[in-house]
Amino acid sequence: MTQLFRFSPAETLVIKSGEKALLSDLLKYTLMDLLLKQVLIIEEVQRQPNPRDPIRTYKYITTGKNFITYPFKSHETVFTSIFKENVEIKLLFRNLVKVAYQRAKSERFYYPLLINNENLKVVFIRTFINKLFGGFSYSSDGTMVKKELESEIADLESNLPEIIKHDKNRGLEILKKIGGNIFLLKGIDFALSKEIDKELFEEMSSQGASGGCSSGCWTSFGDYSATFDRSCSSDTSSGCGGDSGCSGCGGCGGD
Repeated sequence: MTQLFRFSPAETLVIKSGEKALLSDLLKYTLMDLLLKQVLIIEEVQRQPNPRDPIRTYKYITTGKNFITYPFKSHETVFTSIFKENVEIKLLFRNLVKVAYQRAKSERFYYPLLINNENLKVVFIRTFINKLFGGFSYSSDGTMVKKELESEIADLESNLPEIIKHDKNRGLEILKKIGGNIFLLKGIDFALSKEIDKELFEEMSSQGASGGCSSGCWTSFGDYSATFDRSCSSDTSSGCGGDSGCSGCGGCGGD
């Protein structure tokens, strides 16, 4: 297995799916990868504005311990550029998703951020027509990389659950190498989460029990996925406020 280790989840997805890769999926897997790498982290805040109201939990995104030293890729900047302006800022999860959609604009605008980076230069080519009307094509090397990636992914989908079940150390090494690509593997997500305990993911992301994205990233993936798959993809003009009960990009009340 050599190809899957090289690419971020969004890069893997665009190699696999080409121009069929959806913007919502590319953004979703990019953010999950940044959380897993502790470039960004999740902080949960509980609030009860009125004693008669139930306590509500708000998920904020802020910078993690690896933010300063992380070598950002161009397609990740739709999430990270706002934090570069102010590393102390905290954004409600939903608000950050809206900001990312606004900055990504569309598949046509976002694809070049992916395919022009160093990792994918040999995989794709853009003809004069592509540059005029959008789109891209596989190079001869790219076609080979695509086939190898698909083979490696199929192999992991078949064998990784059993590897983790019977040899956690080996499973951990594989997870470390493929990083956020774990979220792309079909048939593994929520069933496998029972086999991947908290300790395994904490070691994978080299963090303690709070913040960041250990097993919580895995078990909450469905919730995060739903946020991307709902109205945000079509509601990119509504600004940061949304319907979260908070206003502005900075979240609620200056927290």
